[in-house]
Amino acid sequence: MSHAAEYLANTGQQAWSEEIALMIDMPHKVRAYTDRQYPLVELFRESDLVDLSWGVVRYGIPRSYVTAVQKQFPNHGFHRFLMHSAAAWWVKHPLNPAPFLRW
Repeated sequence: MSHAAEYLANTGQQAWSEEIALMIDMPHKVRAYTDRQYPLVELFRESDLVDLSWGVVRYGIPRSYVTAVQKQFPNHGFHRFLMHSAAAWWVKHPLNPAPFLRW
């Protein structure tokens, strides 16, 4: 049992287990998550892409809001770390997507 599932069970929120598990598993899914039973999975995926792209992709969120969030929560070099990690992966595996990506 994952930590999230254990927490949900301990707090009487087991009904959220499947959706939360999908949110944890699918934030780097390349294509949209289309199961309407779990709408938060797609919202979480989109928000992750807004963060990853530094607001280049915004899904209609105003640029000013993205900038305000970035100012409130600076990344302290996290995007640099991601770029170095991705570059190292693609140098070694140029024809294979990184293992955290999902179709």
